[in-house]
Amino acid sequence: MSTCIACGATGNMVFSAIKDARYGVEGSWGYRKCTACGLLWIDPMPQASEIPSLYPLNYETHIQAQRRSGKPVGFRRYLIGGLKFAYGYRVDPELRCNTTTCVRALLLALPILRTWFGVWLMWLKRQSQGRLLDVGCGSGFFMRKMQSLGWEVVGVDPDPLAARAAHDATGAPVVVGEPLNLCTDQGRFDAITLAHVIEHMRHPQANLTAIRQLLSPGGQAVVITPNAESLGFRLWGANCWHLDPPRHLFIYTSGSLAAIARTAGLVPTKIFTIARTASPLYLRSAQIRGTGGTVPWDDTPGLVLRLAARAFGIVEECCNWILPNAGEELVMILEASRR
Repeated sequence: MSTCIACGATGNMVFSAIKDARYGVEGSWGYRKCTACGLLWIDPMPQASEIPSLYPLNYETHIQAQRRSGKPVGFRRYLIGGLKFAYGYRVDPELRCNTTTCVRALLLALPILRTWFGVWLMWLKRQSQGRLLDVGCGSGFFMRKMQSLGWEVVGVDPDPLAARAAHDATGAPVVVGEPLNLCTDQGRFDAITLAHVIEHMRHPQANLTAIRQLLSPGGQAVVITPNAESLGFRLWGANCWHLDPPRHLFIYTSGSLAAIARTAGLVPTKIFTIARTASPLYLRSAQIRGTGGTVPWDDTPGLVLRLAARAFGIVEECCNWILPNAGEELVMILEASRR
């Protein structure tokens, strides 16, 4: 595929002969970059029949996430309580006064707290009897969290093992497939979340069109995906952890993702980037470059590398306040158009 799916412009090959640094799937791939909107896509594009074999048995969604036991303690308890309160959720009675006067004020006033802790809830405020569809639900961690906050949850995931784990964890319906495979009898949803999912989809526009049809009037979809314009991507290039061939089929810019969303009948209401993954991205990308294309999972990173990764995270967080699109993750909040 040499033509951009977002704007129709041509794409030039910018990276070639890249191997799977994460799981060692055999083969090598390249990435093309659109000359107009900056979208990157893998070349050759895996066929639909090949995709299941690209996710080994130790891939994250194949392993049921461990359930966290007990309630958060210490300052983390107040932060999470403050986040819930700020987004309209109920908090423990003994936290209510402290949350109202201190933590809520911090969360709403400091950009770094407002952004980082907003991810924890995908920026979704409390809704009475709200219905939520988690696309790419994995083993159901986010579904469980939102279910505990009063949402009626439904999941969808292409991995049957992950779908079974999510259903077992929540008791909620979980469909094997993608949004375009959902039947209309699933009803409408007040919120639809896609956290690091859309970069894996061979047909993002068709899936976003299905999401538009599944949204209730006034509902919103929240997308998080790697950012092709981030500081980390510019620094590491072909060694960047973002690429993750052959599983990441598209790496989006804000302009290219917005264009695809609009074509699907969705309107971006908010677009921004966050830097929460800057440090781990720096560390893993440095390892890929240092080893020539693999991640040494069994080796503990050295102190100098760990300090450099932490410093890069701080720098990127500061830059993200000033420079548009500096953060490693692109966030887009979408609503259905009224056409």
